[in-house]
Amino acid sequence: MRQLKKLLLVLTPMGAAALFGGGGTHDSFAELANWTPATKSEDAAPQSSFRNAKRVLIAAMLIGVAGYVGFGGTFANFQAETGNNGNSISSGTLTMSNTVNGGTACFSYNAVSADNVNGGCNAPFAITNVAPGTWQTTQVAKIVVQNTGSIDAAKLYLYASEISGKLSATGGLTQGSPVSSLSIASPGMEGTVANGDSITVSYNGKSQNFVVNGTVTAAANSNGGATTIPVTTQNANFTYPAGSTVTDTSGNTATTNTDCFDTRTSTNFNFNSISASTTQQAYNPFCGAVLMWVQELTGGKTYCWFGKGSTYSTGSTPSLTEDSNGRCVAPIANVVGGSGISGTITSIPVPAGLTGNVSSGDSIVVAQGSTTQTFTASAAAPVGSTAIPVNSLAVSGSFTGNAVGATLTDTTATGLLDSNATTDTITNFDTGHHQSAGRVELYPIASNGQLDTAATHASELANSGTRTFYVGVYLPKPGGQNQNGLQGLASTFGLTWHMDQ
Repeated sequence: MRQLKKLLLVLTPMGAAALFGGGGTHDSFAELANWTPATKSEDAAPQSSFRNAKRVLIAAMLIGVAGYVGFGGTFANFQAETGNNGNSISSGTLTMSNTVNGGTACFSYNAVSADNVNGGCNAPFAITNVAPGTWQTTQVAKIVVQNTGSIDAAKLYLYASEISGKLSATGGLTQGSPVSSLSIASPGMEGTVANGDSITVSYNGKSQNFVVNGTVTAAANSNGGATTIPVTTQNANFTYPAGSTVTDTSGNTATTNTDCFDTRTSTNFNFNSISASTTQQAYNPFCGAVLMWVQELTGGKTYCWFGKGSTYSTGSTPSLTEDSNGRCVAPIANVVGGSGISGTITSIPVPAGLTGNVSSGDSIVVAQGSTTQTFTASAAAPVGSTAIPVNSLAVSGSFTGNAVGATLTDTTATGLLDSNATTDTITNFDTGHHQSAGRVELYPIASNGQLDTAATHASELANSGTRTFYVGVYLPKPGGQNQNGLQGLASTFGLTWHMDQ
């Protein structure tokens, strides 16, 4: 205890002076107060420099020990601190659904390859027994595209699908193993694959490019339906399982290699000038004869993207107008519904919804057996409308049951399409609007027939937004032409809807 008191006294200014002045250390403040430094006399023995140095070192050591023991370190006692922890960041999603004729939605992320590209959505058409100049309700399909992700899509496109297929059940590729041919699942590639074409195999975000090297074989010939594709040998860069997507990126550049290809439905006739042993028809004449139209009807506004009536351009600035109301020329295949027509009428009921577009002034023929009557449309009626407005006219025909069930034909529309027999074909869509060039950018519709092409529009398909399209196909009946070469053929083709963030 006594030593601790001396140590504390030394640490005071006066105690330190006493120590260095030769007064030593003291046991109490009273003793320290009585100390006065002696006046150095000439007779006094001089203090050695060693003794003074020793005292300085001892004092410094004592101060250090006191600081360590008595004060707990040399840091300040006042402190402050804040922390921003638990931060997080998450990515958004850009996914889409495709719904055909009100059926089950098909999602981009449900693809076999898990790469957010799903080419297996429902086919809009499965049409049989088509004859020139006729129109069936099955020849038009309603396709609703929706952004099901959490972020907006800045761009929305429509283009012809690439020639594609899937690796067969035994055709999977093994990483590191050489690949000299690709085995394609039935029914084969959806279009013609030629020597030198670029082929891409993709699965789950992985892809590898191959080059066709040799003659491509199919069930009968190389005009679509290829089941074996020889390629320049290279090792697989990934293990691609059966079902992986196979795409010919060199297609859709000419009438001979479009995504649309023709197959014979029977071998019991030869009027289309191909042998009975051949199932594919060279140059796909049916694809080159069938007309197609793509009509949008979203939020009550219409625009014709492809078909007669559209002047959409694939240049930097698409045409802002086509026909005056933004509707494609599209035939109807409906019947009179509701309570029918009787007396003097100003509209014809079509509760099931029109399968095509009616323009003001079109001639609408009501036919029941041998009884017919022609009315004139007084205003436009877009696809899906439940009535056709007509100029006031008394029903004069002897229709049974007020003509309920009588067929309706827009002869003005079919006449225009028959005279436009080679312009808006499936083949022309494929070669003019494919992925590598000519994609149709689906700008928002500002008003009927008017597009919002300004760079300031928020998106072309907003989060949770939907856009509705009607796609129709029609085999025209051009006057004075023998169309026997189109008998017994079936065309296979595809459409692709694509969006970018």
